Amino acid sequence: MPTTTDFKNRFTEFSAIPDARIQLFLDDSALIVSNNWGSLRDLGILYLTAHYVAVANITDTGSTSSPKNIASKSVEGVSVTYGTTEATESKYSYYDSTSYGKRYLSLMRQVGIGGVSLV
Repeated sequence: MPTTTDFKNRFTEFSAIPDARIQLFLDDSALIVSNNWGSLRDLGILYLTAHYVAVANITDTGSTSSPKNIASKSVEGVSVTYGTTEATESKYSYYDSTSYGKRYLSLMRQVGIGGVSLV
């Protein structure tokens, strides 16, 4: 299983996050990414952990909704339009909300996992 050092080496943008917090998400991810992933398991755990950390950081700033891609915005009319993707309306939309989650979904497809199994 990947360590907090492995995580911070791959995702330097999270270097300021305390190791204990990252470890919590690594442990959660290890429960979800099964041994069926074979040689891609560690990578799946890392990307899923990065997704969890990114979403948690957004939530910590006071937002109560999942992050979305902004398709357009205007300043004076204060209008924001959020983009959608193919996964937005599916059971995977939560993962589609960050670039890390999107990479996790891509890996999941490569492994041939049709759904997310929770332990």
